[in-house]
Order: sequence, then C-alpha cells, then structure tokens
Amino acid sequence: MDKIELLPVIIIIDEEDIDELVEAISRLETELAYPVHNLAPLSSSERKALEKHLEANGYAFASLLDAQAEEEKKVRPDPTNTRKIKVAMDKLGNIERYLERIRTSSDSY
Repeated sequence: MDKIELLPVIIIIDEEDIDELVEAISRLETELAYPVHNLAPLSSSERKALEKHLEANGYAFASLLDAQAEEEKKVRPDPTNTRKIKVAMDKLGNIERYLERIRTSSDSY
C-alpha cells in the first residue's frame, strides 16, 4: 500500500484538470483491482498508507462533486465532461471498496 501512488489533490478548473484526475483514478483502480485473498497483514506503514489513500479518495470525490455542480450550472453543460465526472466517481467507489476489502482482509489475521 505504501508503494502505490496517492491520488493527486486537484482543484478542477478546466477540462485538463478533469482529464488529469480521471487518468490518475483509472491508474489507481487498475493497481488495486487484484484478488485480495492471501494478503499478509498490513504493516503499520502500510496501514497508514491505506488511510492516506482513503483520505485522498475523499478529496478526489469532493473535487468531482464541485466540478459536477459547476458543469450543471453552465447554460450548455458539456456531455463529455459530465460523463467523465460520472465515470470517475464510479471508479472512486470501486477504489474505496478495494481499499476496504484490503483493510478487512488484513484485520482478519
């Protein structure tokens, strides 16, 4: 866990920011999407890293909520941006489930 890159804290201002965050979320989801069985208990540094990942996940979700609200305020919301935001939010949900599964698996030792 402590070797996996954290999601960046991004304040979404434009489409490039959305793309950067979506790309980072996709990379993290891919890194975490492996079977969790047979994991050894997390070390204290790995447990801290897991907590940091959960915190970063929350920040990313908040940024996407803000971006979604800003997009909805536009006279003509960009359907591509709206779709990217929705997909990224769904991926963050997957990431949170993966992280919780890792935590639960480690706690069962």
